[in-house]
Amino acid sequence: HALRMDPTHVDTLSHYATFVGKVEGNHELSERLYREALRFNPHHANTLCNLGLMVLTQQHDVPEAEKLFDQAIRAEPRHWPALSFKGMTLYMRGSMRQAQDYYRRALALNPRDVSIMEQLAALLQREGSTTEAEAL
Repeated sequence: HALRMDPTHVDTLSHYATFVGKVEGNHELSERLYREALRFNPHHANTLCNLGLMVLTQQHDVPEAEKLFDQAIRAEPRHWPALSFKGMTLYMRGSMRQAQDYYRRALALNPRDVSIMEQLAALLQREGSTTEAEAL
């Protein structure tokens, strides 16, 4: 109903895209809705981040996802989910030092996020920083 009232409302399009993708499992429609929202506001950090996560998890397109996370971070430098997911893409590409930096930035903005702590701890453990990993 809200989209019929204002089909250009970016937040509504983005929320609906998330619902369609997560609840209904219609990732094709979800992607179309995210991209439609970005047509109206190409700098909407949440939409960029959510589309990036969908591209990463559904299409396994690390470079495209990383590009979307970068755009989200440029739009909103303190967008901790985009920082964390950017860290994940860097980790997947083997850029451990850079991944660590992004995870730390995300954790500084959201210090109680267990998921970010776990990802950073796993990376530190892998890199041999066992004491620091255990402290998280």
